Amino acid sequence: MTDPFVLTEYFTLLKETLLELGIHKPEQIWNMDETSVCLDPSKTKVVGGKGLPCTRTTQGSGKENVTVLTTVNAAVLMYIIKTGFAVIDGHSTHVDTKVVALASENNITILKLPAHTSHLLQRLDLAVFKSFKTSWDKKLLRKQIFSELFAETWRQVSPFVIQSGFRKGGIYPLNPDVIPEEKYDPAALRRWKDKVSQNKSKELKTL
Repeated sequence: MTDPFVLTEYFTLLKETLLELGIHKPEQIWNMDETSVCLDPSKTKVVGGKGLPCTRTTQGSGKENVTVLTTVNAAVLMYIIKTGFAVIDGHSTHVDTKVVALASENNITILKLPAHTSHLLQRLDLAVFKSFKTSWDKKLLRKQIFSELFAETWRQVSPFVIQSGFRKGGIYPLNPDVIPEEKYDPAALRRWKDKVSQNKSKELKTL
């Protein structure tokens, strides 16, 4: 379960950063994440007899996975831009000093997702990878032509799916209320609501 205090802090930082950078166009907002795909993707689903408790499968040995790092923006289309903003999860393999330096040189600001929130906020996980892998499962290939077929399959991902992912993550359009209450830790949610109520009372007294 997720802590509402953590997500409130994240969305506050997100809003402040976008305002500070003057970023308001969807083509300026990017999401980056990695995924692993199998060079023999055709065996990802199993069909068994109705009523059977389990179905036995035999997998070939030596099947190879390839990890790819993908990026999408909220407008789907590519633009030449002066300022960029990238949201990534906090995994240590995604960001090192070289990545930060390169981003700084190219006027790109990086915002890391809070720990243990990728299942709620990572847009590529929320929408894009599922659609991509559905198309990928129809292919069988050799490693030598991986890049060519990956690009072909990636282009089949619907722009609507990409934009839907950004909406589900609450980043574009910016929507701090996108996460339903049932996703939060109940005890933390009660404390958060009490805190919000106290802040509103203070504001009314000030007025």
